[in-house]
Amino acid sequence: MLIFLSMALYCNVKFKKIYNILVGVFLVIGFLVNVGFNGNQGFNSAFLGVLIGAILMVVPYFLGWVSLNDIKLIATLGSFVGPDTILTSAILGTGILLLFISIYILFRRKVKVKLSLNLKLIDLENEEKVRFQIPLGFFLAISAMVYWLLYILF
Repeated sequence: MLIFLSMALYCNVKFKKIYNILVGVFLVIGFLVNVGFNGNQGFNSAFLGVLIGAILMVVPYFLGWVSLNDIKLIATLGSFVGPDTILTSAILGTGILLLFISIYILFRRKVKVKLSLNLKLIDLENEEKVRFQIPLGFFLAISAMVYWLLYILF
């Protein structure tokens, strides 16, 4: 799972896309790992994880807040971790995103936040100048890693 998240995070930040071959391979691996460890119950868990992960992103996708990359990322992640963890990771990812925005605005007051397919921080003095952009998949991947590490430690 960490290998997938690292590769997806790299592709998403560097190329602004997550390749379908990467998603397909790791989707199959997620199902195989779950079935290997838990049999039919593992298949059901992986299937529900994919389904809930994708459903969580449908409304934000139609609002223009997330891209298909984010849907592919969270659905594939759901095949590894199941429905409960994917829901928690999505909530944690949203929290990390909001925390990041809050901290940035606290230190840089002259910035406007635009959330559409990626987080854009725009300079208020010069609206043409975008300070930087971060794909939302970045926050989803970070939240999944944090949740997974906390799960192992505690």
